[in-house]
Amino acid sequence: TLFRSGVGAFSGPKQLSDRLLESGRLERCVAQQYLTYATGRALEAEEAPAIDQLHQDFTDQGYDFRQMMIDLAGSERFGFRREPGT
Repeated sequence: TLFRSGVGAFSGPKQLSDRLLESGRLERCVAQQYLTYATGRALEAEEAPAIDQLHQDFTDQGYDFRQMMIDLAGSERFGFRREPGT
């Protein structure tokens, strides 16, 4: 089955992962989704610089996801996390 997405046509998970990697957008998406999860809320448009910085740090650290989690947990931004139901 051939699927179409924002990264082009693909057939199956292997081709999808290849297309995502080729697109150059995967790493930024990972940083953005992690920031959304870590803060417990939807991100605002004005937070684009924070996403850019997290993405840059993630890239500079060789895509070390563990280090990204440590860095964000120690950041001021994480201190403003909202717990579910609050």
